[in-house]
Amino acid sequence: MRLLERRLKEIDRDGDSLSGRPAPALAPEFDGLFESLGEVAEAVGSARFYPAMAECVAKSFRADRYLAIRYARFSRPEFLVNASMTEAATEDYLRSYYRIDPLLRMVRTGVERNVLTFDQLRRSGTDTLYYEAMYRTAEILDELVILLPTVGGIWTAICVDRAETLFDEREIDIAERLYPLLSKLHGLHVERCVFGWRGGYLDDSQIAFMMIDTEGHVALRNALWKSRVSEAREERIRSLAEAQASGCEKLDEGLVVHWETLDQQNAVAPGGKAYLLEEPSPGYVDLAENELVEKFAEIHQLTPKEKEIVTRLLKGQPPALIAEQMGLTSGTVRNHKHRLYNKLDITTERELFRLFFDLIIANR
Repeated sequence: MRLLERRLKEIDRDGDSLSGRPAPALAPEFDGLFESLGEVAEAVGSARFYPAMAECVAKSFRADRYLAIRYARFSRPEFLVNASMTEAATEDYLRSYYRIDPLLRMVRTGVERNVLTFDQLRRSGTDTLYYEAMYRTAEILDELVILLPTVGGIWTAICVDRAETLFDEREIDIAERLYPLLSKLHGLHVERCVFGWRGGYLDDSQIAFMMIDTEGHVALRNALWKSRVSEAREERIRSLAEAQASGCEKLDEGLVVHWETLDQQNAVAPGGKAYLLEEPSPGYVDLAENELVEKFAEIHQLTPKEKEIVTRLLKGQPPALIAEQMGLTSGTVRNHKHRLYNKLDITTERELFRLFFDLIIANR
């Protein structure tokens, strides 16, 4: 705990010895940060760890709702903590909407930043429809994301969201300064799980996992590996990976195995290998906004005006602004919208978003 307190005090100093930039003073809402991080440290190695970390970040950054989600290279995302989304929204996400989640795209194509906000991504990226549709219907204005890496291409995202205010530059800066401490606590949690339960790591997951040392001895197998991988299959997997430091192979039954060499600082099997067996899920839908709307308009045989109104509704524009930008009266826009909803057999904007994404994803 003294080490944790020392690091936190460094955040509140006038300068940062590593970056050379002045460190912002902690605001009153961060007064409970020391105590919250102590609870996170106490939860290392237990089932309470991810709830404690998510609660700590949410409380410190004035967010009421929070999530912890595990992302993998091939499997669907998995909720570790969900104090944000309704049961219906969670079902929709796991059924299909995860395929338009920008965090999934980042994990599968390369994570460049470990701390980010969705407002930053919205302003700099091409995933505008995800934010305008999904976030607006969920009453989310912005989300702060902290991405924590694990072996085998697995990442855990701690996400806290707000309905009314954006995360400002000062808060993002503090989150970046906290990141090394949070990442270290996460690494200790993973190591404690492995050492404490000898093979219990990822037992709550849909991913089969095995780790071997440099001599080829098994350091751990999780429960799914033990139940799913026979001796013959394991021997075949080892032979596939024998000559390669890392790689990926498709197996029978639609499964994918991938592996990587562990670094020499790994606490369990330094220099050994980690193997992960996953059942692939449909991948990220990567279409530009205009392509999505064109596809939707083609499926439902929309008129040019109906297509333009759909585009503007998906961007969150109110009827008055749509009328102004299209050079129409508000009454004309309401009539077009009414006919559009009748054609689509819907009654609300929320249904429009769901219909839009369901049909697009179903055709990819």
